[in-house]
Amino acid sequence: MLAAGFTSITLKFQPQFADQSVSQEPMTLVEMATNPAFSIQAVLDLPFTTIFMWMRYPDTVAEVQRQMSELTEYLMQRYQGTGKTFMLGTWKADSLLRYWVPWPGAPNAATPMNPDKVKRFPLELQAHVAGVEEARNRLAEMYKGVQVYSYIEVNLMKNATVKFTVIDDIVPKLNPAPDYISVSVSTLMEYVNDLNPAGKMYPMLDHVHRRLPRKQGVPEPRVFVGEFEFPRLTIEGNPDPRTPTQESQAQHALAVAAASLSWGAPYAAWWTFYDNTRTLRDASTGIYQDRGFALVTRDNKTTVLYDALLEYMTE
Repeated sequence: MLAAGFTSITLKFQPQFADQSVSQEPMTLVEMATNPAFSIQAVLDLPFTTIFMWMRYPDTVAEVQRQMSELTEYLMQRYQGTGKTFMLGTWKADSLLRYWVPWPGAPNAATPMNPDKVKRFPLELQAHVAGVEEARNRLAEMYKGVQVYSYIEVNLMKNATVKFTVIDDIVPKLNPAPDYISVSVSTLMEYVNDLNPAGKMYPMLDHVHRRLPRKQGVPEPRVFVGEFEFPRLTIEGNPDPRTPTQESQAQHALAVAAASLSWGAPYAAWWTFYDNTRTLRDASTGIYQDRGFALVTRDNKTTVLYDALLEYMTE
């Protein structure tokens, strides 16, 4: 990634081993970051300029705030003077309000909301934001040349069936407000289905921007596209009717990227560099297939989209 010129990366901030298993040992966020078994710090040390992290919250709201503050201080101290920006965020907050759906499914607009999560999650989000802001304000004069921001990723908009959303019903009430909002369009595909998505994306991003309370000291606009994707295969392993080829995938992806950046979003992130999303097991062969999100395939071949992005970055 670095050799190709990519300057940002997104990682899941959790105690996960190389075999994909997750440690059940209790540990703080800083302990996760510094434990060599999880390689988090090794990634943070790489010369990426912007690193997005999907945070795993501790068990109590008080611990969320304390540990987010502690992690912010650790990042500012370790990476002072590097020019790095760390974005400490959530993954698909609207999905996290719902009952979990085991693979191959995933929480979506039709998934019932979990009342316990609806009650607790806003408190965790508030603690997340407050922890980052407290440490950043306290240490701003001590550690320079590094930025740490909070963000919340939203992935549903209100419509005839969705009556409660994070951007409309939680974010405006947070004080302090989050530094940024990420929009994952992976579950908002109705906004990006055609090759001229700006007509639908602009009003949606405008709405998100209006619902995010204003804030001093953070560059505007504070809304970005944290995840967009177009698979070439469906979950069943059939050609995707929208983007069955690398060429059609690249056309749609570049259209979304262009619309995001022309609106003013500071970031627009494609999912994903290497393919980690599979189809169902084929009943006749017993094997899985990659769904074709990758910029670089498992046999180390670049895709049409990769080549187009590389050309853009080197112009």
